[in-house]
Amino acid sequence: MNPDSSPKHYPPLVLDLGDRPIVGRDLLLLQQWLGLDLTELTAALGISPPRWRELTTERPDEPLDDPALALLVWSILTFPAQSYLPVYPEVEAVYATFQELADTLELPGRRRLSAKKAFSLLLGREGTSGFRWLAPGAPRGNARQKTRRLMLVFDAVLRAHGAAGLRRWLERVELEAAQRGIDLWERNSWREKAVPPPAEPPANPATPPKPRRRQPGAVVGRCRYRKDR
Repeated sequence: MNPDSSPKHYPPLVLDLGDRPIVGRDLLLLQQWLGLDLTELTAALGISPPRWRELTTERPDEPLDDPALALLVWSILTFPAQSYLPVYPEVEAVYATFQELADTLELPGRRRLSAKKAFSLLLGREGTSGFRWLAPGAPRGNARQKTRRLMLVFDAVLRAHGAAGLRRWLERVELEAAQRGIDLWERNSWREKAVPPPAEPPANPATPPKPRRRQPGAVVGRCRYRKDR
């Protein structure tokens, strides 16, 4: 397996710009096409979220007033292979690559864990996450943005280094878990085991207050005691 066995590609885009300029709503199309969240795309385009809202909500049908931004959006849409933006792989494709290599590598806890659980744990998530990502009809990009970035790297490592890359990844995962005191393959979770607080010593029984000695001339109710002469 080599990095060119499955080149990165964008999903098909049906867009005929023709002779028209780039308008505000094209930013929304670009976001949907790339599957990026607002924070990442605005950072990549060099604009702020308020600026994004201005162009896409207040002036969606007007040409972009920034020619550099218009040319940047046009170049990404027209020449995607030369784009600097990340192309996140589909979860199903990454999982298929992982499964192919996992069959040749004995994973810890293999008898207890399903491939989907191991896949999730190797990506730093809970063992149940893979079932959600790979559920039939699951929306595209339903993993967290951080996880999608990690999945992009994981996929590239597996394609470039094969079983050796998976083995190194596995060793790092086990090291990270061990440093946190987590038996990852037994617990099927990255959550650290909660340590109960030390039991507090039993409180000492309250000592009854000593009776106060009545002083001469003290008032009790309406009576006043006087010192005998």
